[in-house]
Amino acid sequence: MPVNNLIKYKGYADVLVGVILVFKPSLIYESGLARLWGGLTGLRLSDASTAPGFNHSLACMTAAVGVGNVIASRCGPAACPPVFYSSLTWGTLCLLTCILTPQTMGLSSSTVLMSAINHLCFAGALVWTDTTVARL
Repeated sequence: MPVNNLIKYKGYADVLVGVILVFKPSLIYESGLARLWGGLTGLRLSDASTAPGFNHSLACMTAAVGVGNVIASRCGPAACPPVFYSSLTWGTLCLLTCILTPQTMGLSSSTVLMSAINHLCFAGALVWTDTTVARL
């Protein structure tokens, strides 16, 4: 699959996730996958009802990143490195949050871990598809 198509489909997926987070965040926050990661790692499940404003802003940001990816997929090879590095940064920061912050801070959760895995796998798939995406 061409790297631009990979970016485009990830963008559509992010828009879909953003819409789900707006209307029914429990579908993601309390999903079987979130429960699985929580059980394997001991990380807590997120509760969308505890901070609805924050969760809504996260939904908006996720959808906006998705739209940005769809647009970037149409802009040629020069748009690929920013998509790669933003995904790599997002995934790395989420993973470090899960590893380094104590549970008492309330920052790490199974949802944050899912986001880390999602973005790191996407960044890896981009490099696997076309190594030039990692060039500065």
